[in-house]
Amino acid sequence: MVDQVIANTGWNLQVSPQMRVTDLPSERELTILREELDPNRMYR
Repeated sequence: MVDQVIANTGWNLQVSPQMRVTDLPSERELTILREELDPNRMYR
């Protein structure tokens, strides 16, 4: 995946050796984001 991003970037992309994939949010986290933090969908 990193190779794909580098190949499609128009500059010399620097990639951290500690880079990792972030876990997907849980259903509870999504509910908090959607219903409590952004109930009016201003940021989505």
